[in-house]
Amino acid sequence: QQPVHMTCLATVAVLASSDVTWWKVEPDGNMIQVVSETGIQISQEKFGQQLLRSVLIIEKVNLSHTGTYSCKVSTTINNFQANVTLAVFKELPDTTVKITISSFDSRWVVLDLTAVFNENKPIEFFNIYYNDFSVQLNIGEEGLLHGSLLSLSYNISSNISPYTNYVFHVSSCNSLGCSKTENSDSVSVTTLQSSTSPPRQLNVMNTETTSMWLTWMELQIPNGKISFYQIKYVGTKLYNISKTLLSGLNLEGD
Repeated sequence: QQPVHMTCLATVAVLASSDVTWWKVEPDGNMIQVVSETGIQISQEKFGQQLLRSVLIIEKVNLSHTGTYSCKVSTTINNFQANVTLAVFKELPDTTVKITISSFDSRWVVLDLTAVFNENKPIEFFNIYYNDFSVQLNIGEEGLLHGSLLSLSYNISSNISPYTNYVFHVSSCNSLGCSKTENSDSVSVTTLQSSTSPPRQLNVMNTETTSMWLTWMELQIPNGKISFYQIKYVGTKLYNISKTLLSGLNLEGD
């Protein structure tokens, strides 16, 4: 975003009145007149009786200023013009990306991203890194430009597990490449707990008359901090009674 000076010099007839105007060729081929306004200055002065000079100054050039500019000199005798092409090249983004977490659950996290908008270093997409994973977020229509800030929200649900700590970094990218993640904030979160997977390899050992031992392996996916185990069982009482007593015995049990 440096200033650019374009100078137009013309030699005109001594007695001819003259005027200089500046024009820009649009991508559709139409020409629009460039006038003095905020950020653009046009000056015109005459040296002696024949030398005319006009200067077009763009104070902070950006990609939108790319194009062909035409200096048109009009006199009472004839008209002529000269063209110059201004090329503004896109640069690699180096904007610091601010990251905040607006909400999260056991299997998703919503990130809010904010970056300073720079037209010479446009951000076309973000790379979001977390633990051993990454996702690409194309800005498209989701990106909202508020003044000089580019802001958007993104729900990440891929490779998000319950009760796991994640650290998020973001790099801003365009077709030239991506900024370093060191230019980004980082934010961490531990996702909420969720229901566990069932115990594995449940076994009964050392069965006695009034007790038994149960063993099982650790949960493969605990999805949180295990507070306790709940054991449910249904028992059936067994009776060994002779046939002679069976007719007069009232049995109750479960």
